[in-house]
Amino acid sequence: MGKKRRRESTSPSSSESSEEEVTSTNSNVNYVKHATKSKDKSSVWYYFLIADRKSGLKKGKCIKCDMVVSNSGGSTGKLWSHLKDKHEIVKSETQSRSDLINLNNQNNLNNFVIKRMSLEERCVRMMVLEDLPFKKMAGESIRGLLLDVYNGVPKSPTTFRSMMIDYAIRRKSVVKAIIGDLISKEIKFCVSFDEWVSVANRRYLGINLHYGDEDVISLGAVRIMGSSNAENILNLVKERLSSFGLVLIDNLILSITTDGCNTMLKVGELITPVHQELCYAHCLQLCILDILYSKNRSTEVEYSDEIDDDINDKDDYELDEEDFMYGEIQDDVEMVLSDDYFTMITTIRSIVKLLRTHKNNLILQKYNKHKNELKLILDNKTRWTSLYKMLERFYFLFDAVKDALKKIDNEIYNEMVKLNRSSLEDLIEVLKILEVGSKAFSRTNCTLLVAEKTVDFIIKKLSKMRSSNLASEMVDKIICRFETRRSYLAHALIFLETKKLSVISEDDMVFYIERLVRRLYKFNESDSELNNSNESNRSSESSVDLEKELNNYIQSKKPQEIDTNNLARCIKAEVKFFKLNSSKGKFLDFTYNHLINIKATSADVERVFSSLGQMITRFRSSLKDNSIDNLLFLKSYFKNLETYKKSFSHLDLQF
Repeated sequence: MGKKRRRESTSPSSSESSEEEVTSTNSNVNYVKHATKSKDKSSVWYYFLIADRKSGLKKGKCIKCDMVVSNSGGSTGKLWSHLKDKHEIVKSETQSRSDLINLNNQNNLNNFVIKRMSLEERCVRMMVLEDLPFKKMAGESIRGLLLDVYNGVPKSPTTFRSMMIDYAIRRKSVVKAIIGDLISKEIKFCVSFDEWVSVANRRYLGINLHYGDEDVISLGAVRIMGSSNAENILNLVKERLSSFGLVLIDNLILSITTDGCNTMLKVGELITPVHQELCYAHCLQLCILDILYSKNRSTEVEYSDEIDDDINDKDDYELDEEDFMYGEIQDDVEMVLSDDYFTMITTIRSIVKLLRTHKNNLILQKYNKHKNELKLILDNKTRWTSLYKMLERFYFLFDAVKDALKKIDNEIYNEMVKLNRSSLEDLIEVLKILEVGSKAFSRTNCTLLVAEKTVDFIIKKLSKMRSSNLASEMVDKIICRFETRRSYLAHALIFLETKKLSVISEDDMVFYIERLVRRLYKFNESDSELNNSNESNRSSESSVDLEKELNNYIQSKKPQEIDTNNLARCIKAEVKFFKLNSSKGKFLDFTYNHLINIKATSADVERVFSSLGQMITRFRSSLKDNSIDNLLFLKSYFKNLETYKKSFSHLDLQF
């Protein structure tokens, strides 16, 4: 009994036994800082000293209370339990290892707690960003995963669809508030739109709203019912803009950007005086088709959204956004290479097809002197950018191809020997320059100024290829095409950048600048006389009066202080002063600051079509129009979400 009582008296309490804590009574044990983890706040040894190795004990001494805790087996679980129970310090399960939560400090706790994403937002993100169909969301696999985390997961595809639409409606109100804030700051907008046809042969109008250099808001895709004439398209654009609090023919809209088809040109006429800019990328496309392809075409070539079945394997040819957007030929119009390049490119295609087979590719790789395996690329006949990739790879492996053909097919080898290598070099170099320009046009920040500089860059690069007839023809065609399609305000921008004015007269330029200023400029009381002047009085002043006014203008050195009662006359005087001193008056400066923000291409609308093409496939072609519209809007919303949170945090919106 004595021994039993002795054991009971020395046994610790239940709570003490769970922690296995004892007071350090052995003065011979030396506790030191951990050699590598004593300064790591994520480690338990930041709060404990470790028993010296010489003692042979596996224990830790708490720095805060001098308690000794056993960590037998090398586990630190009991050490963490001590910190949690005695000092309310726990290791965060949701943060990185460098962060700890001190439960004594509620402010620190709020900094480290991460809110779990709601069921609704998680499901919507999966449907929008991962393109998961509603039926898949309600399937056993996806729904089972959601049930492991959330309660009340919907069972029906219709419920998932309703969840997405409700979420989109609330987020549209957020975007509308953002647009309202931009309007209050007198920000001007550009609108770009274009038509797209789905695999189900339904037509949609993609509409984008631009502000700043790279900021784009997708307003969704509107189904075109009935005829897609200019009046119908214009009404759809107006309705969509009005749903977000905008009016198309208003001083808030700086310009619209479209392609150059007849329908869009008619739209531009109907919205006068709002400026219309024709897509520069589309113009470059037409230049390439005019030179490389047969001239037997009755109509202008439009872009295609279909991918040819002969497109290469993913490993050989990655389709990026630029490839999908530009360099495509309408698939219902048969395009034939011109006689100058037909024989050469047809021969190269036949060689590529022959050497892309598994057996012949092995032979090709034996003669490949490069470290990595390089397979020949077959082009897509409806995409000129893929033609460049095919020719570039073929030329890079030219010697290896030649040696491989000797062993495979002497007849095709003889055809390859006849190829003019210098002509092939010229064609590749020209296409390379054009591809670089096409990619520049497809950037989000491709404004009118960027586009004009890109055109100038292409012309200069091609002009340096003096020995190339192809380059000379391409330069002439680019100059001709762009001069024909360039707008008056684009000419005005070139003049304000270079002081050079071609094609249009100075009076015409002044007229369009005046029209832009009258529509967008916010006149104050001192400008009221200018604002009420007759717009039709474009050039009524005499040259003598202008000379006197110009002399006074130069002497004053202050173009903004001209005393005149006619806006056109004032702008003309500022033009004269600009020619002499390179100094812009207030109206020319106002015009310049707005012109450089005009969008020069419809690249962002083509990105919308790329998203639609991934969303609406042959296996998912029965989506309702409302679902397509909201899914597309939410794709843009999630893409811009971080920008919205940073730039519009002052609005106190529920993002």
